[in-house]
Amino acid sequence: MKHRSSTITTIGALIIVIAMGFIAGVVSGNILMRQFITGKGTAALLLYRPSFEYFRAVRLLNNDNEFKRIEGYYALYDIRKVDIPFLLDRYERENSIYIKRTIVWLMGFSGNAQLAIRAYSGIYDASPDGIKKEILRSIIRLDRDSIHDFLKKHTAKDAVLREL
Repeated sequence: MKHRSSTITTIGALIIVIAMGFIAGVVSGNILMRQFITGKGTAALLLYRPSFEYFRAVRLLNNDNEFKRIEGYYALYDIRKVDIPFLLDRYERENSIYIKRTIVWLMGFSGNAQLAIRAYSGIYDASPDGIKKEILRSIIRLDRDSIHDFLKKHTAKDAVLREL
């Protein structure tokens, strides 16, 4: 009976250790990958070979050629890595209206509608008309019910929606 009790205890402890290791691996993997994508860390390269898509996206985003950078933003969309704070930072640093519009479009796929709408609210008033239209289209795609409140907050007319 004593032997059976220690075996059960050992198996229980082993299951707990394996579960804790799995959870720690998932959490740290997500953090490392997010840091790698946003350019804040390269530790992921030391731990394992990143997939080609992640490496390609980072390489393209840091390219001097604006067409390559646009391709990098589309690569982020392809791998479903849409980080609003990172994209807002990139939006502020970019000079090209085409890249800014691509960033605004990409933010519309973040999966967090309220965070994206708050981000849009911060850049809407200072944006050119083409980007404003893209912001409105993205808000409609994210959360159709929020568009009228957004327009009221930014003193835009509902007639703008007919132009989309």
